[in-house]
Amino acid sequence: MTDPNAYQPDEQDLKLARLLDQSVDSVDSVREPQARGQDPLLPFLVEYKSAAILKTHTSADTHFWQRIEQAMEDRDAAVLAKTGVEPHAVPGPRPWREQKPVIRKDEPAPRMTVSWLPLLTRVAALLALVAFIWLLLTRDQVLEPELIAHTGSEKQTVTLLDGSRVTLRPHTELHRITENDTGQVYRVSGEGYFEVVPERQRQFVVMTNDARVTVTGTRFTVGTWDRHTRVFLEQGSVMMSLADSSFETILQPGETGEVIDRSVATSTEIPSEAHLGWLNDVLVLDKRPLASIIREIRQHFNVLIVVSSDLADVELSGTLILDDPRQILEDLAVSSGATLEQPEPGRYILTSAGQN
Repeated sequence: MTDPNAYQPDEQDLKLARLLDQSVDSVDSVREPQARGQDPLLPFLVEYKSAAILKTHTSADTHFWQRIEQAMEDRDAAVLAKTGVEPHAVPGPRPWREQKPVIRKDEPAPRMTVSWLPLLTRVAALLALVAFIWLLLTRDQVLEPELIAHTGSEKQTVTLLDGSRVTLRPHTELHRITENDTGQVYRVSGEGYFEVVPERQRQFVVMTNDARVTVTGTRFTVGTWDRHTRVFLEQGSVMMSLADSSFETILQPGETGEVIDRSVATSTEIPSEAHLGWLNDVLVLDKRPLASIIREIRQHFNVLIVVSSDLADVELSGTLILDDPRQILEDLAVSSGATLEQPEPGRYILTSAGQN
């Protein structure tokens, strides 16, 4: 019984089938040297495929092409059995089959390539954002010490951002190390008189090369001209320590703290006038060694003074007016039994009278 769903070729299909059959019989005669390896059936099949696409009965076309494919495979098997040579086929899959990627066994497997540029760009952007946020958080800090005052031959009073005041002695430098909402740190070289505004929520620190002074509200002097740092507390309370915060000592009003032999020594024997006299342009002496007096005069006038060793420990008392360095040194020479020489401007020599 004939299957009603079976494909029934029309006149055009029969004509193309005959051409295909003739091509199979004359396969060796129709191949040209320049087309060697190309199956002569393919032109007919491509022509037929183009015509078949126009048909609306797709199920019949599919069935027909399955029969054509089977016939071609039978033909290839017959040629191989007869000649022992595998028929040349068109490279790649047949045109009516679904295209699939082909990987040759002799070719290395494809490698995955990772691009680092997008990742590095994102990392750089993240670091830039972190740096920007850090700058915003620390915008009120000074990363490097900032020179905010440098006096010449005259005293100078500086008002700080929190309202505190500093009176600087001649030839003194004041640097700001940090200043933010939690506190402020300064460095002084020379001598300064500090009047700190009381603020218990903020820490006020004064640094020198060998000492650290921490306060919350007080009045005190810090001097560095006498070999080591010397602090005199006039009012309030301060904590004095070495620069590395060791040997901490609490100073009371009227007390002097001085760095000696890697420790902080305290004393109440020096009167306040001896520490504060320079604010009124006077130098008050109270049994003070000549060597220490000379170091203070050097600082105040920025001059070079040489003292013979036998005069260094001579103690003097009295009051000197800080107006002219030569006049001061002449008065000291008379009081200590020395002679004064000035070989050049800004340079003085004090020697014992017996050495002349």
